Amino acid sequence: MKKIYLLFLVALISNFTLSQETKPNFNRWSAEINAGINKAGGNFTPGYGVSLIGLGELNFGARYMFNPYFGLDMRLGFDRFQDSKESPDFATNMGRIQLHGVVNLGNALNFYQWTEKISLLAHFGVGVGDFVESGFPLTFSHDKIGTVGFGLTPQVKLGNKWSINLDAGVMGIARMHNAFDYNTRTSNGNKPIDATVYTATIGASYYIGKKERHADWSPNKMVSQADLDKLKDDMVKMKSDLNDDDKDGVPNYLDEEPNSAEGKKVNAHGVVDPSLNDSDNDGLADAYDKCPDEKGTYNANGCPDADNDGTTDAQDKCPNEAGLIWNNGCPSGNGDNVVIVEPPFENLTFNVGSSDLTKNQISSLDRVVEILKTNPNYKLVIKGHTDNVGEFDFNRALSEKRANEVKSALMKKGVDAMRIQTVGYGYSKPVSTKNNSSESSENRRVELEFRN
Repeated sequence: MKKIYLLFLVALISNFTLSQETKPNFNRWSAEINAGINKAGGNFTPGYGVSLIGLGELNFGARYMFNPYFGLDMRLGFDRFQDSKESPDFATNMGRIQLHGVVNLGNALNFYQWTEKISLLAHFGVGVGDFVESGFPLTFSHDKIGTVGFGLTPQVKLGNKWSINLDAGVMGIARMHNAFDYNTRTSNGNKPIDATVYTATIGASYYIGKKERHADWSPNKMVSQADLDKLKDDMVKMKSDLNDDDKDGVPNYLDEEPNSAEGKKVNAHGVVDPSLNDSDNDGLADAYDKCPDEKGTYNANGCPDADNDGTTDAQDKCPNEAGLIWNNGCPSGNGDNVVIVEPPFENLTFNVGSSDLTKNQISSLDRVVEILKTNPNYKLVIKGHTDNVGEFDFNRALSEKRANEVKSALMKKGVDAMRIQTVGYGYSKPVSTKNNSSESSENRRVELEFRN
């Protein structure tokens, strides 16, 4: 139990300290008035007593909240005790001034999660008072008393300035020298409490201040104006970050290249990706296109090549006549003749619409590598072909791609790219004119021609 009290004290001090760090956005003060019934017990002259319910409780005061959870309440209260039907006549008055600590259980227990109209306060504290047989009971010249009490106060919010409440409380009276009926003297003895008064009231609270809300209805951590301003700035920045100024599909906060050219494809970081773009629309991505701003051919690595012999127009000394890359794009010169060698493999054919090589086909190229290494003066022309299925342009590009796939495989095996020339013929040079699938597959091929 001591640990619980200690934790409560630490929480109270911490909460109070935090409340002083920033200017609150709620009102702290409230004025309150309550009226209702009371029931006294424990100190009557024999034969005397009060009714079960007595209309004799009135109090009003002011409350100050340090934060949404803790506060102090200063209250001035009046009680009248009058005989019951079975008792001899009497009427006595009691006045008191009390100082109570207040805990907003509604905020502490997060009532706001299910309602914004109902809350619950708890109060406990001490006071001093005056008990008289008649007259005004706060002259402190009659029967001076001490009080200790606690209570619970359910609240219902009516608006930003008003709430109504019910209060149920218990008050112990100490150092009481006369009975409630004022007919006999009371011996205090060793008892700390001489009598008990139970109260039940209904009342209202008026919230004082220029803020929109009162601490009673401001749960959780206080928000300072500085916090609100920062939150507003963060929201503005967040909105800006979520914009996509260059309209590349990547929001500003992730965009590492915020001014990407319109229409360009970008990666996940908003940076133009050459592997995704083909600026000159020649079918070769910019990342692999040696002339990304000029429409070219696949054989010439994306550069213009009017005769499609694999030598770019800029380097081709015979730009209008297909030639050999090792002869500056011109046709074969003296001593550059076709060499007849034993076929390095039986066939090199492809599936419909494909340029992929199988593992066995790649392995069969080892014989080609051997021939080229054994004969360092040999050069190689790789000729790609297709069947007659599809459009002309498609088949032309597919035949070039098949030839270049073989070239790439040979380069990976160590053959110098300058010893290899590729060319694509599409369907222009079929070896079979039949249309059935088994025969036309012979046309989906690559042929190798060695030059010396």
